[in-house]
Amino acid sequence: GHSRSPIITTDDDETSPEQQRLQQDYLQQSANSLKEELKRRKLPRNGRKPDLARRLAQHDLLVLEQEQPQQSNDSTIDKDDNKPTAAAWLQENTSHKADDTEILAVARFAGLELSETAGLALGRALFYAPTPIQAAVIPSIVARENVVIHSETGSGKSLAYLLPLTEQLWKHQQRQSSSNTQQQQQQLQRALILTPTRELAAQVAGIATALAPPGTVRLVAQATNLMSDGVKDRGEGEHGGRRNDDDGHKNAVPQIFVGSSKAILHSLYGDGKMPAPPTPKPMAMQFLQSVNYLVLDEVDRLLNVQKLQTRSKKTTKSKHHERPAATLTAAVERSTLGRAQIVAA
Repeated sequence: GHSRSPIITTDDDETSPEQQRLQQDYLQQSANSLKEELKRRKLPRNGRKPDLARRLAQHDLLVLEQEQPQQSNDSTIDKDDNKPTAAAWLQENTSHKADDTEILAVARFAGLELSETAGLALGRALFYAPTPIQAAVIPSIVARENVVIHSETGSGKSLAYLLPLTEQLWKHQQRQSSSNTQQQQQQLQRALILTPTRELAAQVAGIATALAPPGTVRLVAQATNLMSDGVKDRGEGEHGGRRNDDDGHKNAVPQIFVGSSKAILHSLYGDGKMPAPPTPKPMAMQFLQSVNYLVLDEVDRLLNVQKLQTRSKKTTKSKHHERPAATLTAAVERSTLGRAQIVAA
């Protein structure tokens, strides 16, 4: 079994007062205004409003640093904290037209050695240093601890739980490069990422696809057989990830499954209206037994925490239906005998 789950929180205390002030100023503006300003500066426009405000504030500070005459022109990254210099930030253009040879790849992130793919992806997005929550969470996840992440929206929780997983897949792929496909299939372990909505699932799948080995991410947008090859459900290109024209990834087996809890539940058990579940019962059991990493993204919405608390205060005898995420979590725990690692974010 795993040790008791630590609850990791952050209030972004490591952010400088100057940056906090700038971020607060930017947060007073609309998200569209922030995106327009980022476009003008040729900076990434992905992420939620707090991400946009933080990116603009960091850029402002870096411009100020560069304008100071005593500032060094050295454009290397500090090995201790991976923070980029002003020159490095201003030279990077993360548009799809940018050549990878011009990208300053990230070698280490929160103590985690990165693959070339992940390093370039973070370099394109200008994510050279982890946010406080990422720095706190990633080592715990790498150590195979169950973790509850409590932090504000836009603090980088998705990257915190995805990077340890995708880097593990790269290492596993290197170890298994000389093994045959049948042996890999028998030893296959899967990650299951549950979200409250299909839109969030597509967003997470896009991030995972940009970081993971080609063909290993599958977006489950509707009830389907989870044990099929899932070629049509892969995250390449269509959902924000990279598209690899190399035919080699077509034979890859999906290992990261991302979907709304409802879509995953109906894939395994049906919805009561189907003549049979999309995933046959023996295969559904095999799938659940192979899950070694379970993520509940936006766990408060997945489990309807506030409504459950309100219901518990009432003395009504109304029938209570268990949430899909709760049913799936119990099924994974039961099928793996509690060996699956669980991250609630």
